[in-house]
Amino acid sequence: MRYDDYSDFCNTIHPRIALIWHTSSALTTKLLYGSAFRAPSFGELGLQNNPAALGNADLKPETIDTYEVAFSHRPRAYLQINLNLFTYQAQDLIEFVPSAVGNKASNARDQEGYGFEWEVNWEVNKQWRLNSSLAWQQSEDSDTGNAIADAPGRQFMLNSYWKVAPQWLLSSQLNWVGDRVRGAGDTRDSIGDYSLVDFTLKRQNIYKNLDISLGVRNVFDK
Repeated sequence: MRYDDYSDFCNTIHPRIALIWHTSSALTTKLLYGSAFRAPSFGELGLQNNPAALGNADLKPETIDTYEVAFSHRPRAYLQINLNLFTYQAQDLIEFVPSAVGNKASNARDQEGYGFEWEVNWEVNKQWRLNSSLAWQQSEDSDTGNAIADAPGRQFMLNSYWKVAPQWLLSSQLNWVGDRVRGAGDTRDSIGDYSLVDFTLKRQNIYKNLDISLGVRNVFDK
């Protein structure tokens, strides 16, 4: 149970609870409920000089309630598979909305969503390890039912860690992002999917616990 008392707007109480069941020697099942909040920022509460972004001293914090069912399965010592199913409801999200005096911070809307995350961790051998994950989610405005703009509907990641020599580590990552939509009323072309590829070469203990790494981000300039 978390309690916060803010002098500039209110106090909040947010609980978390989890039930963990060792279903078998290879499977763990979890049921989780959690709540959290984001306090209004100083600017959201107090800005007064820019009509494009005016503060509002009457703001309430953003809040969220999350519900999850998680499974962690280890069929072999070198292989672990995780599946997480979730749903959430977010309330009083803060946005700057048009008013008679300009764009004013307001607790403008509620949001809800659901989805899953699937993850596989595989230790191929002592020198090579692979991690991969696939996520799918659907989020929408609670009042209008419109999909949330820019949020990825699907995402896939693949990480490789290869110990090429006793003190050398080469890691790479592929991150694919897809199914993003425009906001309601946005007439621009649909948002394309994209893939990012990163590489990092690391030399450990080059001198008395000193490590040096060289990273290349977005290798194919996407």
